[in-house]
Amino acid sequence: MGLASFNRMRREMAEKAKGDPLDHDHDGKKGGSTKQEPSTELSELRAAYQAKLGKKPFGGWDAETLKAKIAEAAGA
Repeated sequence: MGLASFNRMRREMAEKAKGDPLDHDHDGKKGGSTKQEPSTELSELRAAYQAKLGKKPFGGWDAETLKAKIAEAAGA
C-alpha cells in the first residue's frame, strides 16, 4: 500500500466516522432531537417569580435558583 492510497483510506475513514453534523440522534437522518418540555415545577416557579417580582425570570435558571430568588424577594 502506497502513501497516497493510505491517505485516501484515512480520509474516507474520517468522513465515515464524522457523519452528518445535523444527525443528532445518530440514526442516519438529519434532525431527530426533540425539545424537552419544562417540568411543571419549573413552570410554576417561573409563574410565581413573575407574579412576585413583576418580570420574567431568566430562562437558564433551574428550580433551585428560582426558589432562592423568590425567597430572596420575599425577605426583602
